[in-house]
Amino acid sequence: TIITVGIILHDYYNIIVFNIPIFTSLTVIVIGLNLLSIISCNSFSSIFLTSNTLDKHTNIPHFILGFILGLSSCSCSTPILASLILWLYSNNSFFIGIIYIIFYIIGYIIPLIILINIANNYNKIVKISQLWNYFMPLSGSIVLGIGIFSLLENLLYTY
Repeated sequence: TIITVGIILHDYYNIIVFNIPIFTSLTVIVIGLNLLSIISCNSFSSIFLTSNTLDKHTNIPHFILGFILGLSSCSCSTPILASLILWLYSNNSFFIGIIYIIFYIIGYIIPLIILINIANNYNKIVKISQLWNYFMPLSGSIVLGIGIFSLLENLLYTY
């Protein structure tokens, strides 16, 4: 049955696979134009800012985005922790198991400590962020150039 589905969908699969690099190049071009502020891609943030209650509390979209990112990253660490615990259970060495779990916890907590330090040193970071005004046009130009050359390569490449 899988072979027949593969034979039937072979043409559609080829169309999708051959057009993915073109869509990727167009996406990189849009990102470069957004970095250069030629076009605006703020439709995602406008979803959160349409309500009057959210306009009074400007940090709510940041908390919502942080909650979504935190919730999505939890699923990434659960298989690692489960495999670590199963491996340690089969290892039968209590001391090595404690050391591995301590290093795992330290590695999990260090990003939180870095974020707390960033929040505490916000005023210093704001002064450094003035350099960002010079960095954005440079990075936007590089991303736009990469996108254009990638698009030209994908369009002019003969199969």
